[in-house]
Amino acid sequence: MARKSMRAPLILTEEQRAKLKELSGLRKAAKRETERAKVMLGYADGTSVTELQRSLGFSRTMIYRCIDKALAGGIQTRPGRFEYVHTPKHGSWLNLIECVFSKMARTFLRHIRVKSKDELKERILKGIAEFNAVPVIFRGNKFDLGIA
Repeated sequence: MARKSMRAPLILTEEQRAKLKELSGLRKAAKRETERAKVMLGYADGTSVTELQRSLGFSRTMIYRCIDKALAGGIQTRPGRFEYVHTPKHGSWLNLIECVFSKMARTFLRHIRVKSKDELKERILKGIAEFNAVPVIFRGNKFDLGIA
């Protein structure tokens, strides 16, 4: 009995499946493309690599290469896997956070001993409330807009 593949399943839409089926039957298409289409169709149907190797007559490395290319190139085959998050180019937000942590360490977290996490949390929230009571506009070093 063939072992179950550890690779992710290849999920094809009906449109993609129809396109691959058409490509696998074409005689004028490139041989490599028709072979790849047959492998992708078989793998998407749940056929094991060993069964694909026997039925199609391709080497295991060729089959694995086709499967890996299909999975790598098709992030769309697994929707919701990646989430796009935009961060500023120069990391100015990181400078703000570092300044806040530095100020916390120099002021209300300096030379303290706490008995529990709750006491530490309470102390941090109290310090943040003090910061928010008197807001300060952040100005980085060398802050120059070049307008003069």
